[in-house]
Amino acid sequence: MTVLYVVEPVVITDVSHNIVDDVVVGMRRSRMKDAEKATNSVEELAKAAGVPAEKKIVEGYPAEVILEISTGMDVVVVGSMGRTGLTRFLLGSVAEKVVRNSEVPVMIVQ
Repeated sequence: MTVLYVVEPVVITDVSHNIVDDVVVGMRRSRMKDAEKATNSVEELAKAAGVPAEKKIVEGYPAEVILEISTGMDVVVVGSMGRTGLTRFLLGSVAEKVVRNSEVPVMIVQ
């Protein structure tokens, strides 16, 4: 089993470069900590169930990375944040993009 967490790139515009650099470094560090914490939890659950797990933390755009890494896998299990309405329309849905474009079966969990 592969436990994948995709950390989205931090994008900030229209601010002094010195401030942006500090903010981006801080945000990236925070996101990587969250990724480590989440993947550690899933890895522990898998190991407790006797399922070997490999963690991958990757920076990029989630749907694109998931689709790329999942090639040749048996199934993709992806979480859904449950966004609806305008938020979903504006931000898109990673789960929806994966379902529509995956070459392997996809299970969405909420």
